[in-house]
Amino acid sequence: MIYIFGECALDMRRHTLHRAGQNIPVRRKAFQALTYLLLHRERVVSKQELCEQIWPAQFISDATLESTIKAVRQAIGDSGRQQRLIQTVYGHGYRFISPVQEQADPAPPPTDEADLSSHGVVSAFAQDSQQRVRLSPVEEVTEPAEAGLAPNAALHSPHGTSTTAGEWKMVTVLCCGLAEALTESEPEEPEGRYRQMHMLYTLARDAVQKYGGSLQPVVGDHILAVFGAPMAQEDHAQHAALAALELQRRVREARLGAGGFPADFPGLRVGLHTGPVAVSAVGESLAGAMVVGDTVMRAIVLQAQAPPGAILCGETTAHLARAVVQAEAIGLAPGAGASSPPAYTILGRPTLRRPGSLGGGRILTPFVGRRRELRTLHALLAQAQQGRGQVVGVVGEPGLGKSRLVYEFHRGLHRQPLTYLAGGCFSHSTATPYAPMQALLRQLCGLREEDAPAAATAKLHASLQAVGLVPAEWASFLLQLLELPPEIDLLATLSPQALRARTVQAFVRLTLQEARHQPLVLEVENLHWIDASSEEVLQVLVEQLVGSRILLLLTYRPGYRPPWIEKSYVTQIALAPLAPHESRRVVQAVVCPAPMPEEVVRAILTRAEGNPLFLEELAHSAMAYGDSPRTAGVPTSLQAVLAARIDRLPAEAKRLLQMAAVIGKDVPAPFLEAVAGMPEAALERCLVQLQAAELLYETTGGADRALTFKHVLIQEAAYHSLLKSARQGYHQQIAHVLAERFPEIAETQPELLAHHCTEGGLSEQAVGYWQRAGQRALQRSANIEAISHLTKGLEVLKTLPDTPHRAQQELVLQTTLGPALMASQGFTAPGVEAAYHRARELCQQAAEIPQLFPAMWGLWVFDVTRGELQEGQALAEQLLSLAQRVQAPALLLEARHALWSTSFWRGELRAA
Repeated sequence: MIYIFGECALDMRRHTLHRAGQNIPVRRKAFQALTYLLLHRERVVSKQELCEQIWPAQFISDATLESTIKAVRQAIGDSGRQQRLIQTVYGHGYRFISPVQEQADPAPPPTDEADLSSHGVVSAFAQDSQQRVRLSPVEEVTEPAEAGLAPNAALHSPHGTSTTAGEWKMVTVLCCGLAEALTESEPEEPEGRYRQMHMLYTLARDAVQKYGGSLQPVVGDHILAVFGAPMAQEDHAQHAALAALELQRRVREARLGAGGFPADFPGLRVGLHTGPVAVSAVGESLAGAMVVGDTVMRAIVLQAQAPPGAILCGETTAHLARAVVQAEAIGLAPGAGASSPPAYTILGRPTLRRPGSLGGGRILTPFVGRRRELRTLHALLAQAQQGRGQVVGVVGEPGLGKSRLVYEFHRGLHRQPLTYLAGGCFSHSTATPYAPMQALLRQLCGLREEDAPAAATAKLHASLQAVGLVPAEWASFLLQLLELPPEIDLLATLSPQALRARTVQAFVRLTLQEARHQPLVLEVENLHWIDASSEEVLQVLVEQLVGSRILLLLTYRPGYRPPWIEKSYVTQIALAPLAPHESRRVVQAVVCPAPMPEEVVRAILTRAEGNPLFLEELAHSAMAYGDSPRTAGVPTSLQAVLAARIDRLPAEAKRLLQMAAVIGKDVPAPFLEAVAGMPEAALERCLVQLQAAELLYETTGGADRALTFKHVLIQEAAYHSLLKSARQGYHQQIAHVLAERFPEIAETQPELLAHHCTEGGLSEQAVGYWQRAGQRALQRSANIEAISHLTKGLEVLKTLPDTPHRAQQELVLQTTLGPALMASQGFTAPGVEAAYHRARELCQQAAEIPQLFPAMWGLWVFDVTRGELQEGQALAEQLLSLAQRVQAPALLLEARHALWSTSFWRGELRAA
């Protein structure tokens, strides 16, 4: 058989490889690896599997395997960066992804088996190649042994369903047991207690199953049931509370002799607790699975503390179940310690029962309840257009419609002569200086991601000239803000503080000049995640826009207080929940044209409490579940609603969503494709499913194709559903892809790579990237960000073994941290002394002379600034001695400067 792919033809019988008509010599092991990957191109081949097939019964290092794969790629004209033919699926293995044509070999097969067996594993491949290449995927899995594969080879694929993968679930655990516990002095036979527990189990099984819970194996005198796993339930707390009441009723009837139970049947104690648990399997049943977490233990404790016949629950459970049960706070549970959380006793159903509601997905709904706020925005814009600059902040809880209000405002401006620029802040960029400002500046200058530095510089020059600014005066500062090479060495002529001030002023001047030509709207969303440098830019802009034609439109959550809030030209719009009739319109738009029972609609309105996002999610869930009794109510927690939507996805699409969530809210499609390592057809199928479920949206197409989560809470829910070990694995995978296939990101945003390395447990690599991020921020005078990066690096460093290399890394971090602390907190800040003191200790331990000088210099600055001149004099003399030892002119100059200035301040003018 001859396999044709790309420019290559692989002849299995002749053991030859031709590329572009040329015979390519291939090492034996490389040929075997290529053949194995090609014959199993329908799936990912793990590293372990490949090693076992190519080097049976041998221990092979990763370096040997990677060298072999590199040789294969070189032979077929591929590379580790391009990966056109062989793809590295990080954390899993390799996959042959090129289209392949099969051509029958015109020559007769060899009669001597030795001709084939001389090529090692090729003999096994050649024998089954006629069979395997035509098998369907199902047939492939059912006949692995015949091809010489491990029986579980199919499980190596990251896209197959794993029965051992765990997830975090928000659940309510019900623990019940008999009220009368046995004591050692009681003569009751064990079989008597067994019969009682068996009867209780029968009662509990019926009550739990009625409300959609899952019973766990009986342990001792306890029966456990879980609500909200393995499939998430929006209303798990309500179902658990109702099941507890149902069980209480059944036991009460049993004690009265109903159902053939003995009249002396013991009473009942029940404990309920809501919280996260780790579930070992995700499927239709919890049979044989583990449910682990503090939530289980708290439910058991509450059960033990409950009086006979009572149902105790935690505060969260009482809050989430308040729509279907009446609960009363009792303070500390009987026998609880002073540090224990308050407990509640469930009294029964409410007098007026609220109908249960059902939940679901969401669609674009009518814009309701925000007309007054929209008119306010237009009125403020009118003032700005007349030369009275305005600042407006839209504040509201997640889901109340801040982004929707801004969207409707923007949509209403399409015919007005103005410039509209939009930027945003994200949770992963809080320590990235000028992140939203870069987006605004790129839009203003018409820059594209693919623009070369020269082209971007030319566009920036044109934008400056268009508004009457001299490029030679301002361009270099804005180029630095954009992380493009400046035209002059700014640090050579300006101090870091002056450079920072000029950069901020350059952005503000360009903005103000642009507004002179045409009214300007600047939109910046999610200020609660803004970085310190961007906040400073906005603060300076707010101070200067009074007489300009600028409307600065900002959004943020409660808890963030803008520093400019007291200005007379600043307006804050606080979004309130929608009114009932407005909420009804949202629900009706989601469910239309399908009818929905009025009681379900009322339940959705009650539970959503006017939050537009809650309304949409609950209405979608109602359509998905129908009138099933297991969804008699929904909780107020949006997290549970989102978890339920995510769980309803196909397994492959759900895994892709979780992987995207680890990347962040905004996901470049090429990057997601590189991390996922899925076949293109499967990836596109999953993306279609995720977009159909309105969890992900495509924001840009073409080469810059990007995806974004419908809401950041969706991303958070998907991210936190992963166990820590799974999140770490994805973070590691992302870090490897960033470093190997997107080096430009690693170069310009080392903090991004540092974040993924840190979360992925790659501490050694993380420290280096945090150091680089801190140094880059310090060079750009982003001192607060530099402190953040360097401090994180020091925190990660503590997790590494105490070695000379670690000490050297800490020394670099501390000596870099010192100047940043001085610039942002002052020369006498306690952190300054701590950083330089620790640096000197490290130098003395390791006898590091070159790094000892900056450490001692920092301590000298700290002492003399505080007026500790005697200590400063001693340090200055040590600096001079050290500089003389190494005979470095620059250090000698610094040391003599320290010595004469200290003597001068001490009044020793002759010595000075």
